[in-house]
Amino acid sequence: MKVRVKRIISISLAIVLCIGVSFISSADVVATQQRRTVSVNTNSIITDSFLGLGNNLWTGEYTEIYGMNEAYQMVSDKRNNIVKPAYMRMMFLPGWLVFLDETPERQQELWEAGIYNWENENVKSFFRKLKMFKESGTIVMINMGGRVHYEMNDWFSIKDVALSEGGTRSAPTNLDAFADATYTLFERAWNLGYDNVQYLTFYNEVNGGNYEAFGDKRVYWCEMIARVHEKFKANTFNGVNSREKIKIVGTDLTGYVNSERITDYLDFVRDNLVDENGKPIYDVLGNHQYIATKSYSEWLSLTNKIGEMYPGIFINEFGPADDTEGKKRIGFGYSEASQFLAYANAGIGATATWFYSGDYVPAPMNVPINSKDYCMWETPSTDINGISGGYAEKGLLTRYIPKFSQVLETVTDADDVFAAAFHNSGDYTVAIEIDRSSSIRELEVNLGSELNGKTFERHIHKFPDADQDGKEYYSEKREEGDLLPVTDKTLVCEDGKITDTVSADGHYLIVYTTLKEQIQLVTNVNEVSISAGETVDLMVNEIYGADGDTNAVTYQIYGKSTADEIYEKVVSNVGSLSNINGAFATYDSAGTSVGDTVAIKISSNYAEANGETAYTVVIVKITE
Repeated sequence: MKVRVKRIISISLAIVLCIGVSFISSADVVATQQRRTVSVNTNSIITDSFLGLGNNLWTGEYTEIYGMNEAYQMVSDKRNNIVKPAYMRMMFLPGWLVFLDETPERQQELWEAGIYNWENENVKSFFRKLKMFKESGTIVMINMGGRVHYEMNDWFSIKDVALSEGGTRSAPTNLDAFADATYTLFERAWNLGYDNVQYLTFYNEVNGGNYEAFGDKRVYWCEMIARVHEKFKANTFNGVNSREKIKIVGTDLTGYVNSERITDYLDFVRDNLVDENGKPIYDVLGNHQYIATKSYSEWLSLTNKIGEMYPGIFINEFGPADDTEGKKRIGFGYSEASQFLAYANAGIGATATWFYSGDYVPAPMNVPINSKDYCMWETPSTDINGISGGYAEKGLLTRYIPKFSQVLETVTDADDVFAAAFHNSGDYTVAIEIDRSSSIRELEVNLGSELNGKTFERHIHKFPDADQDGKEYYSEKREEGDLLPVTDKTLVCEDGKITDTVSADGHYLIVYTTLKEQIQLVTNVNEVSISAGETVDLMVNEIYGADGDTNAVTYQIYGKSTADEIYEKVVSNVGSLSNINGAFATYDSAGTSVGDTVAIKISSNYAEANGETAYTVVIVKITE
């Protein structure tokens, strides 16, 4: 039996994908037109090396019992390669390296001897994600620490300290062994080729009860980091001092800068985590901030204050406001884009939103963090098309703001427009959030005559319409799936500026950039279920960003893998391809078995010829 999947007509698809791209609606015809000006001073630099927008990923076991396999992981690989986060903060629990099936005495003996359980499923899952982030050029920040497994409390934890919950929230008793494990983890990652592992932070929100020690825990905290610092400093990797290969984030706190529990901790580390010459042992400080119920003006004031008090500080977690209904508000002034633009303009060194849920995360962790309202996308094994609106909002900012950009001084002339500008190696990106209005806005972006002749591509994300109370929330599924907003218009800088027109009926994130558009492939189907031995026709309907070249693609087939095969893709008994003709191919599932999951990877040859990696993945489930 041959199963043929209905093809989507490219023109119709493009219309759906570009919702909000045509800025002038019928309602605008009678609306008053107003001018909004964004002025960028390319000669005034707020931050010389802004790491960019990152995210957070707490990995879980990579096992089939949770519905995850290598075929699904390839879908996550593809999406991550499209949005290209600047960096990813990933928690690593020391207990993952402990042989928990041994007696506590043996556990401790092996730990202190530097013998670790690299076959632990959580460790394998962690390293598989390092592989994904290596492909996307994403820098990894390892958060070493976290809850202590109850089976190792007897020897790992400090006993009888406040809030330790029987030792599960304790700092490590043996700091030298902790330092050894931390260094060995980095060394193993580097040996596997993951040189994108470059930042190190510890535990999580330690001022909130996740790190308990003797007396004033700040003293023990500084000593712990000092031991790790010395361990890295005492080793070399490929002829380079290992301490020079990483940057240590000296704090991982939660709360606003006007809170004494923040400033006291930051100031203590700043003044005490130093070497014999008074030079800081850490490289940068870090904090988490959430807009919560504060007004935007109040929150913006606090953002500017923390930038002034602690120049270059990293905000390694931030997110939208909690509403009374438990949802996440994303309206103008509350969205993650609003906060990101303010952080950039305040001189913050790096920012990361909470939370990236592009991979399957097992219970119980997936309950609070896989919300479809504001996370990047929903678990692919639940619904491969379950992409939230947050994917587009964050994805535009990660993809079109290069790592380590200069942040340029930017001024707007109205309170319904936020903006920030970035420069890196001759490329410029201006990100603008503009509120809905009763008037059409003529948007003028002043860039200076030195940018005359530069061509900017425009990408647009339209936030959801407001409900009856004037609040905005993302829906559970984004109609455009995981396609990042494509280039819909090009503008040339003339007389030192570019001009555009913005509709009155929408709240938008607009990105103008000289960077070439992300290459993205759209197929006639994303996921299909067939019986073993049946076939399905596949076709690439559109390739965006590839100068119209939709025929030059390469098809490859991979199967699911078990946990033991986590570092390799399966290529046997996965079916075959035939009738390959440009963008078209037929997949034959002969040789597969019921319950198999097959991933068909379709890559753009145009991308490869231009030194890029761009592909999509079609999932085929083999059912009865």
